[in-house]
Amino acid sequence: MFGLLYVDSGTLESELEGYGIANTKEFVIWDPAFKAVNKDTHNLEVDEFLEGQTTLSKIHPFLVNGKKNRSFETATGQVLHLRVLCGTIENENTFIVYEEGREEEFWDDAGLDFWIIGADGVTFRKPVRKHIIVLAGGQRNEILLQFDKPGNYVISQQGIEGMQFFGMRGHPHNQTLATIHVYDDESAQKPTIPIDDMVFTPGYDESESIESHQIVESENIVFSMGADRNKAPFPQYYVNGKPFDPDSLDFFARPGEAREYVLINGN
Repeated sequence: MFGLLYVDSGTLESELEGYGIANTKEFVIWDPAFKAVNKDTHNLEVDEFLEGQTTLSKIHPFLVNGKKNRSFETATGQVLHLRVLCGTIENENTFIVYEEGREEEFWDDAGLDFWIIGADGVTFRKPVRKHIIVLAGGQRNEILLQFDKPGNYVISQQGIEGMQFFGMRGHPHNQTLATIHVYDDESAQKPTIPIDDMVFTPGYDESESIESHQIVESENIVFSMGADRNKAPFPQYYVNGKPFDPDSLDFFARPGEAREYVLINGN
């Protein structure tokens, strides 16, 4: 990874500032599959393809902003705004927030709430409260976090082992992506209103909203994968049970029509 291209719209940033949110940090997840080496010129190399990726015998740590277990800081009551980019090459990734020491617990029991205010360049009108999201390479999320007591918290990657490399129990391994140190500071800037009450300028005009009665038809699109080693290409990719063909036209719409496509991961 050579760097980031940062596109600033100005609208979201000014609205966050108006709500008293000024602690904004980038959070870029990367899976370079480095291995440690002992050489005169360097101590890290990219591991051999598939080496350790189809077994739990080797852990390639994910990096955040180029570092293992990146640290962040925020004050109690203050809002931390993370601009999350999943820059992984071949792995999916989870984003779960725990109190430090509870990251091995099930996220529905111990995961802390956070808010998403935008995804993939589109701002939401209202914050969406979550306690876990799953990201794939290229996905982006604008995330707000707020903590009411001091201490250390971790952002964890866990629970999706075996979702890569044909279910062979390989990557991505459970691991801590980052640690957030939360401290008391009465002088720290706090939000002017609760996060749930915030309203943002959406990434589309209200007149472009699609109502359910406008949808003329709904279609399922099922993506699946095969792992027949005796068949080329390997692996095999399918759309609605048919081999993927970049030249195939299987879905049609008339200009101005509103059609719903339900995307299903068949794996």
